[in-house]
Amino acid sequence: MKHPESLIQRAFVQWCRLNERLYPSLKLAYAVPNGGKRSIITASILKAEGARPGVPDWHLPCANEYATGLWIEFKAGKGKASPAQAEYIELLRKYGHQVEICNDAEKAIEIVKAYLCR
Repeated sequence: MKHPESLIQRAFVQWCRLNERLYPSLKLAYAVPNGGKRSIITASILKAEGARPGVPDWHLPCANEYATGLWIEFKAGKGKASPAQAEYIELLRKYGHQVEICNDAEKAIEIVKAYLCR
């Protein structure tokens, strides 16, 4: 598999889209296109537009009783957050966001269900 994290995230997003009627706030969720290889020109443009290293892969900008939003970082296998990701995740949590690192779609789905049902 060349892009196992992408496969996990795509399966998760497919579930989200199929369940927007049950959980309408999922219509606000979006992926953050921070990863991947880009040309130097594209990378420079994205940086000038405000792209930052370490931002998690997926965001649900809806508050619940416990958090101001939900972020998910997808990792394949035993992958761990990079130093930039760990720093960004720490800041998000400091400001009231829930952030989870998921290595499979099922875990991410359960986290979203729990978040939306609080």
